[in-house]
Amino acid sequence: MSTFLFLLLLFVVCVIILRRRRGIMLRDHDGPIDMSREDLVEGEGGFEGVESRWLESVGETERRTYLRAKQYQLQYPPNSTPTDITLSQFLSIQEKGVSAWSFEPDFEALSSLLVHARTEITFLPDPSSATSVQSNLPLPKLNEVYYWEVKMFDLPTTTNVAVGLATKPYPSFRLPGLNRFSVGYHSSGDKSHNYPFTAASCGSGLKEGDVLGVGYRPRTGAVFFTKNGRKMEDAYVAFNNYNLFPTVGADGPCSVHVNFGQSGFVFIEANVKKWGLAPSSGTLAPPPPYGSERGPELAIQVHPPPESPMSPDPPTPDVSDIHLQAMASSSNSTADTLSAANVAVVLEAPEHAPPAYSPLDAYTYSEGVQLDLPAEIIAAALERGTLPPTVLAPSLSTRSDRHRSRRSGRS
Repeated sequence: MSTFLFLLLLFVVCVIILRRRRGIMLRDHDGPIDMSREDLVEGEGGFEGVESRWLESVGETERRTYLRAKQYQLQYPPNSTPTDITLSQFLSIQEKGVSAWSFEPDFEALSSLLVHARTEITFLPDPSSATSVQSNLPLPKLNEVYYWEVKMFDLPTTTNVAVGLATKPYPSFRLPGLNRFSVGYHSSGDKSHNYPFTAASCGSGLKEGDVLGVGYRPRTGAVFFTKNGRKMEDAYVAFNNYNLFPTVGADGPCSVHVNFGQSGFVFIEANVKKWGLAPSSGTLAPPPPYGSERGPELAIQVHPPPESPMSPDPPTPDVSDIHLQAMASSSNSTADTLSAANVAVVLEAPEHAPPAYSPLDAYTYSEGVQLDLPAEIIAAALERGTLPPTVLAPSLSTRSDRHRSRRSGRS
């Protein structure tokens, strides 16, 4: 009996080796597809034969798009741009949690889609080509499993939506799973990897309101899908040679909402085991917003220069120091101009006496005065800043008498 089991085991190993040498992969029902052997495609003639026959069976537009994407990935291979999480991105994850992940459209490629609130994607009608968008950050590789979901918020029956993982850079005019270094689940119920002719049935199709989940195990590179909270079998393994980015694409108008863990998952196991990309809230407190600091305030004093004559608080002029006096205009045009400009000047005499820097009372002698004093008295008054009352009063009181005496002397 033991000899029979040994021979049977040896036969199975030989069959597997022969199948791999011929370049034929195991069928889907034999287990998940090994992504480390991405160029091995089941069919006569190997990969080249399958590719050539597929190109002959599709239209001119699809053929050009496929060759264009193939040339794109030859020019921009995976990780040709830095894709590792940088220190600033790591600090952003610590601060924001799962909210650090968002979708970033490629505006240079004129992608026909809109992103709202970081994770709500609206695909616009574009008859020329399909459109896809990737997240700004890759999937981490610290935990055992990472999981995210996509809800088909608005999905017409004529639109094909693909949800999966891909490397960066990835051609924005191709759905995930149709080009190398990518896997995807299509709303038609098929899954595909690396090439469009690898599509195979994986489950039932998606309709509006369905929720598709994508799980990833970094250690083994396994990828599995869920639909409406029910887990399917692992679809791919050994997909762990590159940094992978959540990718969503569509070939028509639709709207999807992506949940990276900012809210509860439909897949209960992911909630219990906390398979989200990061905690729902950050662990690092953000810096305080400007103007809302609490605690000791910083007092700033502005001192004048050492030799500046100005004080820190210059005095404000008093209303009695500066006065405006209306000037009567003989021209009606000036009055019309002021009236048209809605300019009003209100003049009011102050209720208290003017400052004591004038030797005369401007309100008592509003028409002016004439002083007939000797030069030495005027000089003394200028030095002291005032005139003696005994000198000023008599002089002012005899002004009219002097005028009368001068007129009578002339006559």
